[in-house]
Amino acid sequence: THPQRLAGCVALSGWLTRRARAALAKRPPSGTPFLLCHGTKDDMVGYDCAEAALKAFHQSMGDNCASVQLEQFKGMAHSSCAKELRLVAAFLQKHLMSSESGAPELKIPAWEPGGTAADSDCDCSDGEEEESGETPDLIFVRKRALDQVREQLTSASEVSKASVQELVQLDEVADDEVLVPVDAAVLGEDALEDVDVALEKLGAQAVAEAFVKAAQEAASTGAVELTAARWRQLVDAGFSDFGEEGEEEEECEGDEEEEADGGSDACENPEGDGEPTEAKSKRPRLS
Repeated sequence: THPQRLAGCVALSGWLTRRARAALAKRPPSGTPFLLCHGTKDDMVGYDCAEAALKAFHQSMGDNCASVQLEQFKGMAHSSCAKELRLVAAFLQKHLMSSESGAPELKIPAWEPGGTAADSDCDCSDGEEEESGETPDLIFVRKRALDQVREQLTSASEVSKASVQELVQLDEVADDEVLVPVDAAVLGEDALEDVDVALEKLGAQAVAEAFVKAAQEAASTGAVELTAARWRQLVDAGFSDFGEEGEEEEECEGDEEEEADGGSDACENPEGDGEPTEAKSKRPRLS
């Protein structure tokens, strides 16, 4: 809806809101080049949002949709990589340089053979390198209960189900009680989903060992203990995974407030609740 023709538009890991789709239908951006970049393992804004955006452009622009470029980055999460940045830089140079002979070839020393970022494209290839640098998903358990479970394991005494259950009983914990982080990935899906079910399926000994190992792994990454009061503050602020998700939720809320006509919707769902299809966390939290 900008009064002048834009030289180009870049969208990284994004989605079209209802307002954007309405603007496309009303006034197709004929001649404006678009670059859409998205990772296939984006768990914040699903890759299907990029596909839905491309479909909306096709419906709006028809034969002129050739100016819309969708780049897929296999294995990349809600992030970026050198390959994506090179595409963005080349796109901007091509469409911002006004030369009849065309834009000169883009050369950035760091990206040239032997440069400091020459081999960084692997971050976009299979997702393994990308994921390895991420902060682990953490949940918190009672330190006193964990110490008790650890003592039962080291003394070869029988681990009781009650001792394991006490690890995750956080509702009535005093504000000054200390909670210990554990790595959710190391803990495993069974214990993460439902401790009682895991106890029945695996037994108290195995579940206790999983919690102890997950706590050791979290400690090795530098994760810190919290008081119950501080933990509640973070949960209330939206940091259910104690990463960047609280910020994402706040941004979505801001988008909803900005759009007086109903807010930003799911990728193709006119009756959506304001978030893209994969934006909501599916990772459970023990509480």
